[in-house]
Amino acid sequence: MRRSFALLVITCCAGAALACNQPIRHYISMGCTPSAQRNAEGCPVSYDCPNVVGRRSDKCYLFGKSYAIGEKVPDDETSSICTALVNCVEDVDKSAKFIYAHVDCAEFFRPWKEGCIRQYAASRCCSTGEVCDADKDKLAKCSLGGHTYYEGENMQVPGDPCRSCYCDAGFNEKNLEGSCVEQKCSFEIYAVDKLQAGAAPVYKDGICCPWDWRTRK
Repeated sequence: MRRSFALLVITCCAGAALACNQPIRHYISMGCTPSAQRNAEGCPVSYDCPNVVGRRSDKCYLFGKSYAIGEKVPDDETSSICTALVNCVEDVDKSAKFIYAHVDCAEFFRPWKEGCIRQYAASRCCSTGEVCDADKDKLAKCSLGGHTYYEGENMQVPGDPCRSCYCDAGFNEKNLEGSCVEQKCSFEIYAVDKLQAGAAPVYKDGICCPWDWRTRK
């Protein structure tokens, strides 16, 4: 059975307008298909989510894919969201759930070095290294949103929190496709109970993924 979901989101900041590039990320993450009909803001009025309605209790679901009990999610699917060793296991109530390890990057535990920049690679959580002082001048530079970055630095697209870009020698501000990746939302790992309860996602300005969930009363 296929079922469409009407667009339902909550923004936590007063006066925030519904914007299609922010509060529909949960539908995109779950592999839902937008309807052709649009509302006054240009957003789809509903989403077809067969992968949500037809979910089985003996399977885990992530990013539009299903995993049987005993299956491991490939590392490259979750490396960008600082999560590793994601496995679908059987819970005490015989239903399927994910177990996982949170990645704590080494740079989280040491102070920032003055005169240095941290370098990153696409779809990776932790930095790949750092470059300091005069060595920075040997790196390529990128300009995005009025800011200048060194090669390897993570860049945020103004007005688009769901896209991360990485400065490289071939970066072109007018064509971001080759240097940018879409951010993934991990709520199907961490908040699957909220999703199953029919909770509505709460979004915060400047944050791509759901900030909180509001359950039905």
